[in-house]
Amino acid sequence: MTKTADGKTSASEADEFFAQNQQAGNLFQFITGKQFLFIIDEPMILPTLMFIKKIPEQTKKQIYILKKNDSSLHSYKGTEFFPNEATVLSSTSSEEIYKIFESQFIGTKLFLSVQWSMLKELKKLALRAGFNEDEIQAQGWGEKEERVFCVKCYHLNKLTAQKQVTCEKCHASLEVSRHYSRLHDAYLGYLKIIS
Repeated sequence: MTKTADGKTSASEADEFFAQNQQAGNLFQFITGKQFLFIIDEPMILPTLMFIKKIPEQTKKQIYILKKNDSSLHSYKGTEFFPNEATVLSSTSSEEIYKIFESQFIGTKLFLSVQWSMLKELKKLALRAGFNEDEIQAQGWGEKEERVFCVKCYHLNKLTAQKQVTCEKCHASLEVSRHYSRLHDAYLGYLKIIS
């Protein structure tokens, strides 16, 4: 995506970027509801704010941006995408974010657009504060460490590009399934039977 001479992204380019990412399944799935809460990590500002732009104006939105540094954030302020209701959080402590989650009304939809490494913790905080799984949408970015759960010794192993993994603990040959366990936050690795 390019910027205009004044350093801002044009609306048509933003719409095109939004459409491409939505078709690829890279953005959130639902935009129905009366109230939304967004927690956005700084590198995901533009695609998430473009998503927010598509939500009807009468819908109540609370937007919190997790700030990493001032320089890139200033380039978005003053653009058509940066909403007036956005709050920049300089501190990303669990207590502060939990208070935001806890203060929400029943039925609020939560959208998390953060690094994969932060996503799991934020989801746990949201669930503890009273959100349910159906009210949470997440879009992670950056490097994601996926794991495989060994059904023999219950060890969590790193997922590789292969369909087969050798357990780091018991050395069993595991067939990586498409079944994902939310409990273990890992794909299930079934014992491979060698004939």
